[in-house]
Amino acid sequence: MHLSNETYQFLEAAPPCLILEANPPVYTILFANQEYYRATNTTELDLIGKPVFTAFPKNPNDTENEPVEALRGSLEECLSSKKKSRLPAQRYDIPIRGTDEFQLKYWEASNTPILDSNGDVKFINHTVVDITGAFELAKKERISFEVAESRRKSLYRLLMEAPAVICVYSGPKFVFDFINPGFQQLFPGRELLGKTFAEALPELVEQGFLDVMDQVYQTGQSFEGRESLVSIPQDNQTEFVHYYLDFVIQARYSDDGQIDGIRVYGHNVTDRVLSRRLVEESEERLKSMLNSLAQITWTTNQKGEIQFLNKKWLDYTGSNHSNNQGIGLAEIIHPDDYNKTREVFNNLFSEQKAGEFRCRLRRYDGSYRWHLNTLKPLDFAGDEEQIWIGTATDIEMIMQMQKQKDEFVSTVSHELKTPVTSLKAYTQLLHREILKNENCGNRSHVQRMEAQISRLEVLIRDLLDVSRIESGKLEFKEEVFDISELISNLVRDLQLVSPSHRLVILQNPSLIVNADKNRISQVLINLITNAVRYSPGADTVNISVLQEDGQLVVSIEDFGIGIPDDQKPFIFNRFHQAEKSNPGAGLNLGLGLYISKEIIDRAGGRIWFNSTPEKGSTFYFSLPLSKDTIPSN
Repeated sequence: MHLSNETYQFLEAAPPCLILEANPPVYTILFANQEYYRATNTTELDLIGKPVFTAFPKNPNDTENEPVEALRGSLEECLSSKKKSRLPAQRYDIPIRGTDEFQLKYWEASNTPILDSNGDVKFINHTVVDITGAFELAKKERISFEVAESRRKSLYRLLMEAPAVICVYSGPKFVFDFINPGFQQLFPGRELLGKTFAEALPELVEQGFLDVMDQVYQTGQSFEGRESLVSIPQDNQTEFVHYYLDFVIQARYSDDGQIDGIRVYGHNVTDRVLSRRLVEESEERLKSMLNSLAQITWTTNQKGEIQFLNKKWLDYTGSNHSNNQGIGLAEIIHPDDYNKTREVFNNLFSEQKAGEFRCRLRRYDGSYRWHLNTLKPLDFAGDEEQIWIGTATDIEMIMQMQKQKDEFVSTVSHELKTPVTSLKAYTQLLHREILKNENCGNRSHVQRMEAQISRLEVLIRDLLDVSRIESGKLEFKEEVFDISELISNLVRDLQLVSPSHRLVILQNPSLIVNADKNRISQVLINLITNAVRYSPGADTVNISVLQEDGQLVVSIEDFGIGIPDDQKPFIFNRFHQAEKSNPGAGLNLGLGLYISKEIIDRAGGRIWFNSTPEKGSTFYFSLPLSKDTIPSN
C-alpha cells in the first residue's frame, strides 16, 4: 500500500492502528503503525499481507467470549453504513508468536471507513486502545468491594443473629444507630432507631446509665458492668421487669481518630444470676440445718478440701466460731487411723458412692474418741464441682461396751473350751462302754449328746474367731493346694452328716490357690451347711467351681427359703440371722457368714450372694489363683 509522506507521519503519530483492505471476509492487513506493533508484540512479518483473523485468531481457552465474531460484526457494520463503528471494552487475547499460548488482553476499538472518489469504502482504519491494566485494576477494585460488602453483610448478620445485647449510638446525645434483636427484646414494642438514649429510655437515665455513657464518650475509657440490674417498666408503668446484664461500653472512633459515638455489647445473664441465688439460698438453708444437728458435720469438695464445718464440729474441736473456721479433719484423726481413713476417702471419691468408716478424733481437751463417719455426695443443680457431706457420730461408749463384750466373749469361750473338751472325752468313753453292751437302749441318746457337744464346739470356735478378728489376732497359714481335692473331700464328709440333701458337684476343675487351707475349709463347710440348714423343703445343694478373669469362683446354690430383701444389707454382720424362725437352724449365733467374709477378705478375695425369697440363695466367693502351674487331670 502506497502512502504519502504526510499520511505516513500522521498514522505513525496516531494510537495503535491497522489499515485493512475492504475485502470481506478476509480483511487483509495493509499497514500497522509502530504503536500497534508494540501493543500486540508483533512485527511487520507477522501482520502485513495477512488476513486479520489469521493474524489474530480466537484463544481456544477463552470459552466465555466471542471476540472474533464481535470484530467481524463491527467491520461489516462499518462497510454497510460507511460510518465509524465502535467496539465496547472486551477481551481479545493476543497469540504469543512461536508458541501455542496467548496473552490475556482487554481492548477498546473502533473501525473507521476510508472512501474512494466514488464514495465507496476502499480501506478501514482499525484503531485500538489497550485497557488491560485499567481493566485489571477495576476488576481488583470490584473484587475488593464485593469482599468488603460480603464481610459487611456477614458482620451485620452476625450481629443480628448473635445471642447478645448489641447497640451503637452516634454523637454526644447518643442517637440509636443500630440495635440487634437481643437489645430490642429488652424493650418490646418501643421504637428506638433514630431517637436519643434519653428520649427512648428515660427510665435508664434515672438508673445512672447515661452518666456512664457520658464518661466513656468524654474519656474514651471503656466501662465494664457485671450482673448489673436493669429495671424496665411495663405498659402500665407500675410493674417492672428486672434483668441482670454483663456488658461493655466502648468509644467509637471516626476515620480522623475522633470519638463520634459509643458501642454497647452485653449478655442477658438473668437466668444465671437467679439460678445461682437459688443455689446460694439452698446452701444457706442446708448450713442452717447442719448447724442444728447434734452430729459433727462438714462439707468438702472432690479434692477433700473442707468447705463448711457445723457448730458441733467447732464445739468438739474447740475452734473459733467468729469466722466459722475450724481445725480440719486431717488434723484431728488419730495417727494410727489416718492412712486407712485417707484410703477410704479416696476410694469413695473415685467410685462416687456413699460409705462409712470408723476412726478416732481428737477432742478439744486432747483426748481421742471413736466416731462412726459417713460420707455422701450431694447433687446441686448448676454446681460446677461435686459437694460431699460428712457426719461423725460419737461411738466411744459403744466401742467401750463392744470391747468389754469381746473380752467377755473371749474369756467365756476360753473357759468353756476346757469343760466341753472334757465332757466330749467322757461322752466318747461312755459311748464305747455302751457299744460293748448290745442290749443297751441308750445308744441313740449318747449319739445325740455327741452331736450337740460337736455343735457346741463349733460355736465356741466361732466365738473365739470373732474375738481374734476384733483384736487382729486371727491367724492364717498360707499354703499352695488344689481346690478340687479340698472340695471333693469336704463334700464326701458332709454328705454323711447331711442325709436329707444331695450335695451335687456340678463343676470342679483342678485349680491351684495359695491360701490358708483350713480357713477356706471353714468357709466351705459354713456355706454348705447353711445351704442345707436353710432349705428344709428341698433336697439338693449344687456346688460349682469356675475360673473367671484369673480368679477362682466357688458357688453354693440351694433351693430353700431365701433371704428377705430387708435383711440382705446385714447378712454379713455378726450375730445376724436372716431367718430365725427356720426350724432347721438349731443353735446358731449368726457368726458363720461374718467369719467367712473376714477369712475371704484376708485371702484377697470377695464374697457375695444372690437370693430370692421362697426360691433359694446362691453364695459365691472368689480367690486369686496361684501363679503355680495348674496340674493336669
